[in-house]
Amino acid sequence: LRLASALLGGQDGKGQARMLSQVKSFNVDVFRELAETVKPQGTFDGVELLGELMAAAVAAAEFEGKEDAASQLTKACDGMCVSNAMREAGLTPWRAYAAMMSEPPLPNSLDCRVAEACGISPASLARHAQVWDAMQICNARTGPEYSTEYRRNLAFALVELQHKDGELQKCFKALSFVRPPVRGTVLNAKGVLEVPNQLRRQVMQLFEVSTRLLQFDGPVEAGENLQKLFDLHPKLRDAFSPSVWMADDGKNLKPEFLPAKRGSDHAGKDEKK
Repeated sequence: LRLASALLGGQDGKGQARMLSQVKSFNVDVFRELAETVKPQGTFDGVELLGELMAAAVAAAEFEGKEDAASQLTKACDGMCVSNAMREAGLTPWRAYAAMMSEPPLPNSLDCRVAEACGISPASLARHAQVWDAMQICNARTGPEYSTEYRRNLAFALVELQHKDGELQKCFKALSFVRPPVRGTVLNAKGVLEVPNQLRRQVMQLFEVSTRLLQFDGPVEAGENLQKLFDLHPKLRDAFSPSVWMADDGKNLKPEFLPAKRGSDHAGKDEKK
């Protein structure tokens, strides 16, 4: 344990000492449990695996001081001058973990309508949307494409160390339903769906989540695909009706969907109903 700080650290690019804090204890069982989630199946990338194992190691360690595990890992990466690929492999599971452990935003009326179409509560949909966004943090950008799944598995294993009721795990399982990604072209499908710019991100997120909850495995990349989805799930068509987000004048968004004013603490989606 005394060697950990010396081995996992060094000088960063500016010559400053950057290393782990002194390790007080190390839970081998926790490390093995986390390491099992990234155990290679066939071909693997050594840099990717080392980054993930470093993330598991800091989770299993108890450090002196008050810095959290992600901060400890960042210091080690800085001191060792690791590659962007290794840094990404280690830090994205921790960032996804932090995103999932935070409170989800309060649902707005669009969320509520989509939740009804999916047969779940608005609070449950909000949690699914939160988990979906966290899963995207783990997408491989500098590492091999297959590493995304390993990173997600590690992130959820980190969650399970703290969150034992199974709610987030159920969300993860539902959102792991394999289907093609939704294409942004459907947001401007003439005669089927036209989404204001301010709502494009939310609508895309809700399409990705709802198609998985409904286990719709067909493509959603053109107007005819979207029409098929709506024919199979009419409540989803109603949920994405312009009347849900447009004011009575048909020209302006309802107040809850307007961007937050400068200086406001919360966007419209986070306002309580």
